[in-house]
Amino acid sequence: MNKRREMQRSPIYSTQRGVVVGAAIGLYMGIFFRPSREPDLGFVFGLIVVATLVTVGLRLARKTITRANLARESLRSFALYFFALLSLEGRHYVLNAAGPVVLVIFTTGLGALIGYIWVNFGGSVRNFGETSTDEKDR
Repeated sequence: MNKRREMQRSPIYSTQRGVVVGAAIGLYMGIFFRPSREPDLGFVFGLIVVATLVTVGLRLARKTITRANLARESLRSFALYFFALLSLEGRHYVLNAAGPVVLVIFTTGLGALIGYIWVNFGGSVRNFGETSTDEKDR
Protein backbone atom coordinates (compact mmCIF):
# COMPACT_ATOMS: atom_id res chain seq x y z
CA MET A 1 0.00 0.00 0.00
CA ASN A 2 1.41 3.40 -0.87
CA LYS A 3 2.06 6.16 1.63
CA ARG A 4 -0.71 8.44 0.33
CA ARG A 5 -3.38 5.74 0.70
CA GLU A 6 -2.21 5.04 4.25
CA MET A 7 -2.44 8.72 5.15
CA GLN A 8 -5.95 9.00 3.68
CA ARG A 9 -7.18 6.16 5.90
CA SER A 10 -5.94 7.90 9.01
CA PRO A 11 -8.72 9.11 11.33
CA ILE A 12 -6.87 12.41 11.79
CA TYR A 13 -6.79 12.97 8.02
CA SER A 14 -10.51 12.18 7.78
CA THR A 15 -11.32 14.55 10.63
CA GLN A 16 -9.24 17.32 9.08
CA ARG A 17 -10.88 16.80 5.72
CA GLY A 18 -14.36 16.85 7.29
CA VAL A 19 -13.61 20.05 9.21
CA VAL A 20 -12.12 21.82 6.17
CA VAL A 21 -14.95 20.77 3.84
CA GLY A 22 -17.56 21.77 6.44
CA ALA A 23 -15.87 25.14 7.00
CA ALA A 24 -15.69 25.78 3.26
CA ILE A 25 -19.38 25.02 2.81
CA GLY A 26 -20.20 27.18 5.83
CA LEU A 27 -18.09 30.02 4.44
CA TYR A 28 -19.92 29.82 1.13
CA MET A 29 -23.32 29.75 2.85
CA GLY A 30 -22.41 32.80 4.93
CA ILE A 31 -20.96 34.90 2.12
CA PHE A 32 -23.78 34.30 -0.33
CA PHE A 33 -26.72 34.27 2.11
CA ARG A 34 -29.47 36.65 1.08
CA PRO A 35 -32.67 36.22 3.09
CA SER A 36 -35.72 35.91 0.88
CA ARG A 37 -38.28 35.23 3.63
CA GLU A 38 -38.89 35.66 7.32
CA PRO A 39 -37.49 32.94 9.59
CA ASP A 40 -40.01 30.26 10.58
CA LEU A 41 -38.99 27.82 13.30
CA GLY A 42 -42.24 25.85 13.02
CA PHE A 43 -41.55 25.02 9.38
CA VAL A 44 -37.98 24.01 10.26
CA PHE A 45 -39.19 21.71 13.02
CA GLY A 46 -41.58 20.07 10.54
CA LEU A 47 -38.74 19.53 8.09
CA ILE A 48 -36.64 17.97 10.84
CA VAL A 49 -39.40 15.51 11.71
CA VAL A 50 -40.06 14.61 8.05
CA ALA A 51 -36.33 14.18 7.30
CA THR A 52 -35.92 11.95 10.35
CA LEU A 53 -38.90 9.77 9.42
CA VAL A 54 -37.73 9.42 5.80
CA THR A 55 -34.15 8.63 6.82
CA VAL A 56 -35.14 6.02 9.39
CA GLY A 57 -37.75 4.55 7.04
CA LEU A 58 -35.22 4.16 4.23
CA ARG A 59 -32.65 2.64 6.57
CA LEU A 60 -35.24 0.16 7.85
CA ALA A 61 -36.22 -0.74 4.28
CA ARG A 62 -32.57 -1.25 3.32
CA LYS A 63 -32.03 -3.20 6.55
CA THR A 64 -29.05 -1.09 7.61
CA ILE A 65 -30.62 -0.75 11.07
CA THR A 66 -32.56 -3.24 13.13
CA ARG A 67 -35.79 -2.68 15.01
CA ALA A 68 -33.80 -3.00 18.24
CA ASN A 69 -31.71 0.06 17.25
CA LEU A 70 -34.70 2.01 15.93
CA ALA A 71 -35.12 4.39 18.89
CA ARG A 72 -31.40 5.16 19.14
CA GLU A 73 -30.98 5.72 15.40
CA SER A 74 -34.14 7.86 15.26
CA LEU A 75 -32.85 10.05 18.06
CA ARG A 76 -29.43 10.28 16.41
CA SER A 77 -30.94 11.29 13.05
CA PHE A 78 -33.26 13.77 14.72
CA ALA A 79 -30.33 15.37 16.59
CA LEU A 80 -28.24 15.65 13.42
CA TYR A 81 -31.07 17.24 11.43
CA PHE A 82 -32.07 19.44 14.37
CA PHE A 83 -28.58 20.86 14.69
CA ALA A 84 -28.01 21.31 10.95
CA LEU A 85 -31.37 22.81 10.00
CA LEU A 86 -31.66 24.99 13.08
CA SER A 87 -28.20 26.32 12.29
CA LEU A 88 -29.29 27.19 8.77
CA GLU A 89 -32.39 28.98 10.05
CA GLY A 90 -30.25 30.74 12.65
CA ARG A 91 -28.52 32.64 9.86
CA HIS A 92 -31.51 34.98 9.69
CA TYR A 93 -31.21 35.89 13.36
CA VAL A 94 -27.42 36.31 13.27
CA LEU A 95 -27.59 38.54 10.19
CA ASN A 96 -30.28 40.74 11.75
CA ALA A 97 -28.54 40.98 15.12
CA ALA A 98 -24.86 41.24 14.22
CA GLY A 99 -24.38 41.86 10.51
CA PRO A 100 -22.77 40.08 7.55
CA VAL A 101 -19.22 39.70 8.93
CA VAL A 102 -20.41 37.90 12.07
CA LEU A 103 -22.74 35.82 9.88
CA VAL A 104 -19.77 34.58 7.81
CA ILE A 105 -17.84 33.73 11.00
CA PHE A 106 -20.93 31.98 12.43
CA THR A 107 -21.59 29.84 9.35
CA THR A 108 -17.91 28.97 8.86
CA GLY A 109 -17.59 27.84 12.47
CA LEU A 110 -20.82 25.87 12.33
CA GLY A 111 -19.76 24.25 9.07
CA ALA A 112 -16.48 23.15 10.62
CA LEU A 113 -18.31 21.81 13.68
CA ILE A 114 -20.84 19.93 11.54
CA GLY A 115 -17.97 18.48 9.47
CA TYR A 116 -16.28 17.29 12.66
CA ILE A 117 -19.50 15.78 14.01
CA TRP A 118 -20.30 14.14 10.69
CA VAL A 119 -16.93 12.39 10.44
CA ASN A 120 -16.65 11.35 14.06
CA PHE A 121 -20.24 10.61 15.03
CA GLY A 122 -22.42 10.59 11.93
CA GLY A 123 -21.61 9.59 8.40
CA SER A 124 -18.26 8.91 6.85
CA VAL A 125 -16.06 11.17 4.78
CA ARG A 126 -13.36 8.51 4.73
CA ASN A 127 -14.89 6.74 1.76
CA PHE A 128 -16.33 9.80 0.06
CA GLY A 129 -16.36 9.09 -3.66
CA GLU A 130 -15.05 5.55 -3.29
CA THR A 131 -16.95 2.33 -3.65
CA SER A 132 -17.12 0.35 -0.46
CA THR A 133 -14.91 -2.73 -0.52
CA ASP A 134 -13.43 -4.91 2.12
CA GLU A 135 -9.85 -4.46 3.25
CA LYS A 136 -8.88 -7.74 1.59
CA ASP A 137 -10.03 -6.44 -1.82
CA ARG A 138 -7.81 -3.38 -1.77
